[in-house]
Amino acid sequence: MAPIDGVAYGLLFQDPGHDSLFVRRLSSGQSCATQLVHSYTTDGLLVRKTLRHSDRAVGGTDRAVQEFDRDIRMARLVLDCAAAVGHPLRVPRLLSASSTPGGGIVSHWDFCNGGTLRAFLDRCAQGPAVLPPGLALHLVLQILETLDFMYTGMKSSGLVYHRDLHSRNIMLHFPSGSPIPDVYLIDFGRAVQVRSGTGPEDDPFTWWDIGCVLGIIRQDLAALTRPRTHRSTGHMARHFNKKRPSDSKHDKHPLRAAYHMLDDLHHAFANNIEAAIKDQGRRRREAKKSRLPIPPEPVAMPPPPSLKPVLSFLRRAVKKHFPRHPGAPDAAFNDEFRELVLIPARERAEAVNGMLPRLCHGVGNLLRTPENDEVKGPWDVAEIDGSDPGFAIVNVLPGLVGAYSRLSTLDVHVEDEDSDEDSEEENQIW
Repeated sequence: MAPIDGVAYGLLFQDPGHDSLFVRRLSSGQSCATQLVHSYTTDGLLVRKTLRHSDRAVGGTDRAVQEFDRDIRMARLVLDCAAAVGHPLRVPRLLSASSTPGGGIVSHWDFCNGGTLRAFLDRCAQGPAVLPPGLALHLVLQILETLDFMYTGMKSSGLVYHRDLHSRNIMLHFPSGSPIPDVYLIDFGRAVQVRSGTGPEDDPFTWWDIGCVLGIIRQDLAALTRPRTHRSTGHMARHFNKKRPSDSKHDKHPLRAAYHMLDDLHHAFANNIEAAIKDQGRRRREAKKSRLPIPPEPVAMPPPPSLKPVLSFLRRAVKKHFPRHPGAPDAAFNDEFRELVLIPARERAEAVNGMLPRLCHGVGNLLRTPENDEVKGPWDVAEIDGSDPGFAIVNVLPGLVGAYSRLSTLDVHVEDEDSDEDSEEENQIW
């Protein structure tokens, strides 16, 4: 939407530390909603995440509140640990977290402009282009690098398991001037922190995120690196069930080799857990036989296997697939993929970077926007000087919030805009 000159109206969120104008809805889940907003404080785009119902108080017992709070707490933990050692962790930066005036909870995050991995893979699947193996390896490498830090790089803070890793909780971000996206993990609402000697509340094998990565490789990435006629379940089963070389590193398909290396670690972890369970059972039987108190502690969580060998293999494989010239890494991609998938994805990211607040000349037109039904408050209608590059707020009109019954009495100017109905693909930005 082009800038609006003169006085206009927008939706204003007055969160502690971040006055921001509504740009567009990003997602609206069962319990949480996210919006792309233009920060009046920083004059830039950021993501505002809040519980759908603003009357859920901080510290409540509702599961949604607990997961929202854990998302903030765990993300802050891993980001602080990474900052302490200078590690460039690929998790969106948490800018603030606070209570809203209505008693709800809100958090603000750095914005990832490339959308979800799921949306990117769906676009790849819809066209004839084949996903370049080098890009698939790059995506897996960056996912594993983040998980490796969460498992081994947090020192005295223990380790963190994400426990809700899937392609909709993985974001892509195109840095300025880069033709290839970086990969970020989001939504730590179900994550757990494990310290030395502590035990799990449930099956510890379900905690490790590598099973989810294996699913992404087998069900999505590996299939998309093959022609459309060879993506069926049967074709993929034969592809992965071929006789393996004695060393997976010698497999001529590096993505399949990485899958088998991770699968071996997956089984090794399962064996370690089984051994720990058997050891606890043995100690319980011995205590019972000796008439000693039976130890009440749960099974201690064994440390996860090291991902370092897989990371080293992937780094070498990625380096082989990309040219040495850092200025043109997409030259390794075939023309069809570059023209049909990669360039449009970069253009979408650049367009999102330039998005402006949703402003309307008439208050009634602003409140009638169907999208606003999904924007949970509290928000106010702000009178904006739209000619100012920073969108200077002239006045806040709280009396008009929710004044749908009075709209018929307003003199409304309906401006010419594109349809307010955003496609599902566009809404997968966050």
